[in-house]
Formats: sequence, structure tokens, C-alpha cells
Amino acid sequence: MAARLGALQGANAALERERDGLAVALAQQACAPAGGGGGGAGGGAVGAAAAGGGEAGLVELAQLRQAHASLQRERDQLADDLAPFTRSFFEEIEDLKYNYSVALQRVDEYAQRFGALGPS
Repeated sequence: MAARLGALQGANAALERERDGLAVALAQQACAPAGGGGGGAGGGAVGAAAAGGGEAGLVELAQLRQAHASLQRERDQLADDLAPFTRSFFEEIEDLKYNYSVALQRVDEYAQRFGALGPS
């Protein structure tokens, strides 16, 4: 279970990094001037190419937003999956392991004291 928890936490961290990268890309695209800059030598050709690519930019932006929404849903699902694994959960597991160890020691003590337990 600890391995699964570690894997989910790693996946969650990777999704958060990817989400942050997508957010940066969205912000950069939103802040980019329309037309991609038309000044300087050859600026007219760049402006013309960007005008034709404006729709492509919008499509890419829509795809990035879809990917971001999908990653957000996946991250939320992973967070929901990890929610039950609180500190108190792991403390309870440690308590159970300790109590089990003590019970095994008592069984060994009883076996030494009273002989083998169970059918002979």
C-alpha cells in the first residue's frame, strides 16, 4: 500500500508540474501580441504568416485548455484517492503492527509455558 501511495504521490507531482507548464504556456500565449510582431525587416512576411496562423493559435490554445482541464480532473481524482491516507491512518497501521507483534510474543510465551496450543 505504501508503494501505491508513493506512486500516486509521484504521479500527482508530475501532473502538477505539467499543469504548471501548461499554465505558463497559456499565459505566454495570452500575453503574446496578435500577429506575432510586424516591425523590422521581413516583418510583413511574419505578420502575414501569423495572420494565417492565428486560427491555428486559437486551436492550440483550445487544445491546451482541454489538456489542462483533463489534467486538473486527473489530479483531483488522485487527490481524492489519497484523501483517506492521513497521518492518523498510518499511525493506526503502526499501532496494529505493534499489537500484532506483542500478540505473537504472548503466543510464544504461552506455548513455552503450557505446551503447544491446538490439536495434537
